[in-house]
Amino acid sequence: MKNILYIIAAAVLLCGCESLQQNSRPEPASAGQYSVVPQKMDFQTVLATEFFKTIPWTKLKKSEFESQSQYVERLKAIALDDYPVFVEVDNDQIRHIYNAETKQLFLGVLREHLNTYGQPTSDCRFTISKSAKVTGHHAAQNSYGAKFDVTEMEGEELQFDCLNLFHIPSRVRPTIKEYYVDMDSIGFLIPMDGEEVKAALDSKSLCLVLSVKPTKIEWAGKYLAGNPDATLRDPVTVVYEVFDLPVQVVAVKLVNKSSGMVLASWSADATLQK
Repeated sequence: MKNILYIIAAAVLLCGCESLQQNSRPEPASAGQYSVVPQKMDFQTVLATEFFKTIPWTKLKKSEFESQSQYVERLKAIALDDYPVFVEVDNDQIRHIYNAETKQLFLGVLREHLNTYGQPTSDCRFTISKSAKVTGHHAAQNSYGAKFDVTEMEGEELQFDCLNLFHIPSRVRPTIKEYYVDMDSIGFLIPMDGEEVKAALDSKSLCLVLSVKPTKIEWAGKYLAGNPDATLRDPVTVVYEVFDLPVQVVAVKLVNKSSGMVLASWSADATLQK
């Protein structure tokens, strides 16, 4: 699957990390509440796959028989009373970097810097869940007559389009510099003993939780992306159904699920959460 455009891009950008640095952008006027003092978890979380099932995707598309004003009014009628909710970022999408010298752990989710076509983008999208499975096989032949077997895969990718990203304070969106590329993130840099970090990562007990409120749902949508073509070198085709949901992130939590403790947290002020 090395020729899957955005999988390759992510793999290149995520390896060979050079450094961590705090975001140089100015702090928002109100940075909300921030804490790295461990405290008992007092909220319920939901898996990303379960959360996206609650979004009425079939109702979000504009009908050719309704005007723009009718479409906007219909979307306003969609109830969003149960939000915000605490959504777990899938473990496979969480990036972690540990500095044994300073005994500091970074754990967060990276912003997508490339679009579906492998080109740079300024979008504030974060993939929070991604999975694929084998759906079939078929025989193929290239232009030189070489025959090979192709594995067919289909998957699902869930994304948050964080519309208020730069209203989140820089300590909750540290910049990771990899291969001279500044990677925006949502996450934390916290002090933690190496043995504790190793045990937590081995058990996959560390969890990044985003409390989100859907907004501008007329911008939400779904589309297909991936690599529908196989080659002799990479005999795999994969097509993802991508679900893209615009949200406001109103809280971020770093949780140890084994102990039930919140290791770091940030919550937006009341103005941002409206």
